[in-house]
Formats: sequence, structure tokens, C-alpha cells
Amino acid sequence: LSLLLVTHDRYFLDEVCTEILEIDGNGETFTHPGSWPTFLERRAERLAAQAKSIQNAKVQLRRAQEWMDRGARGRGTKSKATMRACLEVKSK
Repeated sequence: LSLLLVTHDRYFLDEVCTEILEIDGNGETFTHPGSWPTFLERRAERLAAQAKSIQNAKVQLRRAQEWMDRGARGRGTKSKATMRACLEVKSK
């Protein structure tokens, strides 16, 4: 039996629900088996991982931009590949 509920009653969610479906602001859906506290834990873990990934990408982009600003020596094959990788990170 499947039932779709929209409620703000956390006690109800904790007692009745066995699975929570989250729809985030980007339209992505995430399924969280378990109760409301389990959902909150998993969501916090997912958001922390996303934030860390974004921070790592920003650091990588900053380093690549600094490298490009200094100017690649010789502009050889390795330099072109690094520049291409920098532009790919920027586009993300």
C-alpha cells in the first residue's frame, strides 16, 4: 500500500511513515527509508557532502585560475590539457 502524505506533523511522520521522499529545490528526488529522525540525519549528511564537493571544486578552480594567470610555460600538450580541465571545472 502506497500513500502520499503532505504534513508538517513530525510526530505523525515518525510514527506512520516508513519511507520519506524528498523533492529538493532543483527538482531532484531522494528516497529516505526510515522515520523522520533518520531522514534528517541522512539529509544533513548528503548536504554536508555536497557542500564539501562544492568547496573542493572552488579550490581546484582557484588553483587552476592562478596557474592560468601566471601563464603556462611553453604551452605544450600538458599545459593545454590543464587549461582544458580548468575550463571544464568553470563550466560546472
